[in-house]
Amino acid sequence: MVLLWSQKISQSSEVIKSSALSAELIGSSINKNNDLTQVAKVQTIDCRLEGKTIPLAFGLSSLQEELAINPENALNWFRFGNLITKINRPKATIEAYKKSIDHAPRAADAKFSLAVTLADNN
Repeated sequence: MVLLWSQKISQSSEVIKSSALSAELIGSSINKNNDLTQVAKVQTIDCRLEGKTIPLAFGLSSLQEELAINPENALNWFRFGNLITKINRPKATIEAYKKSIDHAPRAADAKFSLAVTLADNN
């Protein structure tokens, strides 16, 4: 039993590590002025997590920490999948939704989100 639990934590940690990001630079664009100087504009992506609007990077980090502590939390895997899909990480999104379904097999929202992600990425 301890070995299986240890393997689940190890597998969960691998998904979390492979999904580590620096989301604060996503959506950056460079704007050229007439005098040929460049001004960089960085746009952050926000998300809602537990009723609060926070930067996506903080939301991902928070969920990664919670999943490292409790890798069997289906709702957090679903939330993680929802956030990670915003930054175009389909493999990590699919894995997160699958883990959510593994821990809550009757979760229709996770099944639907998995189906949509699979359809969009085939």
